[in-house]
Amino acid sequence: MNKLDFINKSTGWPASASTFEFIQQQILLLQNISLLGGNLFILNGCVDTAGIISNGTVIINGEILDFVGGAVQTNVIIVENTTSRMFFDNQIKPYYKNRYATFGTASQQYAWGNFERNNPSNGVIKRVRLVEELAEELETNLNALANSYSSHTHNWDSITGKPNALVVYAGVKLIGDAGIAGTGADSIHTVPIPVQDNTNYIVAGSMVGLQSDYNQDNDISWIVTDKQLSSFKVGIREYSSDDQNLQFEFAIIKIS
Repeated sequence: MNKLDFINKSTGWPASASTFEFIQQQILLLQNISLLGGNLFILNGCVDTAGIISNGTVIINGEILDFVGGAVQTNVIIVENTTSRMFFDNQIKPYYKNRYATFGTASQQYAWGNFERNNPSNGVIKRVRLVEELAEELETNLNALANSYSSHTHNWDSITGKPNALVVYAGVKLIGDAGIAGTGADSIHTVPIPVQDNTNYIVAGSMVGLQSDYNQDNDISWIVTDKQLSSFKVGIREYSSDDQNLQFEFAIIKIS
């Protein structure tokens, strides 16, 4: 900020209009601090009592203004009154410019609902510091959590919230011909699997024809039966005496 040098200047000090303009500019410069609170906010006062707003002080676009209260309205305006004084040349000229905010309507107006209220006990700087502290705490917690995840593992049984259905094994069983060649007889085929905890599992399978002429492979039906801990069976009914070349592809899905 610029300064006036008053030291040892008691004689001949130039109290001129430019000097007072210098002082005024420094005061106006200080108003920029108000922008820390935003463009529109209530510095103090302006208390709403049954729809009547008391006098107070507001900030409008970096300008500190007295607020003249009254019945609440939608918009706030800035009023400027000029007072004239007699100058040394005996001329009356505009001198004082008194500005204040109040409710009203004008070409330039500001919605009353957009004015934020300042809280002296929890001002802008303090709130910024609180946000910074929360961000620092969050960063610390996230880093600790990331380190915890990177250095710790769980066995499958200790993990909660697992899906009820889980594919535990997938395999292929080559069947070849569905029955006894040339007879059209039914057949049954045992499919080995890794040992399960129980037989509460689903066999999700597909019977795949391996011949280029699908008409030789499609005259069959099949079922899954006799589920055991280490195997299950596929029963096939053959509807023609054609020789098939079949393959059973499957997945074991644990359901509990």
